[in-house]
Order: sequence, then structure tokens, then C-alpha cells
Amino acid sequence: MRARVVLAAVILAVGLCLVPGMEHGKIRHWMDETKASYMDVTLLQAVVIYMMNNPTSFLNVFFFYDPAIKPPRSALPTDIHLESKIYVMITDNRGLFARFSGIALRDVFKKQLTVICTYIGHVITDMDIDVVAEFRSEADNPVGYFYQGEYHLWDEKVTPVMR
Repeated sequence: MRARVVLAAVILAVGLCLVPGMEHGKIRHWMDETKASYMDVTLLQAVVIYMMNNPTSFLNVFFFYDPAIKPPRSALPTDIHLESKIYVMITDNRGLFARFSGIALRDVFKKQLTVICTYIGHVITDMDIDVVAEFRSEADNPVGYFYQGEYHLWDEKVTPVMR
């Protein structure tokens, strides 16, 4: 009787050891599917590297690139063309934009966007042509935008910052 219990325990142990081994070396089907483009991965890496390099001063940055459709949550004017452009949404999470107005605010936009664009510099040829940016306040309201080399404030018509 005791020999049968020991034999059953050995067979059960060997059986349990072999069961997980049956799947070794096989790649699961869902791991083989392509769900992100090279541009999506590059832009996501740029956000992570930007945050890691500026741990105490980074703003919330969202990159979007799709040559055919308008980005989600965008409040940009309808006359802005986003085809084949990288859309950058910069949301102020530090109260930086609230401290400035007018020309000083556009200078802050320029400084922040220039820093952020250094992280995607290897996928853009010219920031003025390839990038459209939207700046949002802490309350997620549009404050300004960048289009074709010009910085604009949302609530007033002012001349663009000279480069």
C-alpha cells in the first residue's frame, strides 16, 4: 500500500513537471501581431526620454502622428492642416503658463517647444513644417498653438514671435 502511494506521488510529480514544458519554445500568437508603427514607438520613446531628462520640470506631452486623421481632443482651428505632421499637445501641469501673458507667454511656448522637439529631432526635418503644437492650461483649456513657424495665443490676435 505504501509503495503504491509513493509510486502515485512520483508519477504525479513527473506529470506536473512535464505539463509546463510542453509550451516551451512557442511564441504566442498575440506577441507576433504588429499593433504600433515605428513612428508611434519613436514618439512614445521621446516622451519617456523627455520626462527622464527633466524629472522636476517636465510638462505633460502627448505626441500624435497619423497622416490621415485629426488628433483626438484637438481644439485647433479648422484651417490648420495636420496631414503628415506631428501633433504635439503640451499641457501645463506646473502652473507655468498662468504666470505669463502676451509676448512673454509666446516666448515660454517657444522655449518649451524647442526643448521638446529636440527629443524628436531625428524624425523631423524642419520644426516649422513638420510640427503642429497645442498648448493647454492646467484646467485643460487651450492657451495657444504653434503652426508653420508662428506662435499664436488663443484669446488674442498678435503678431508671431520672430525666430
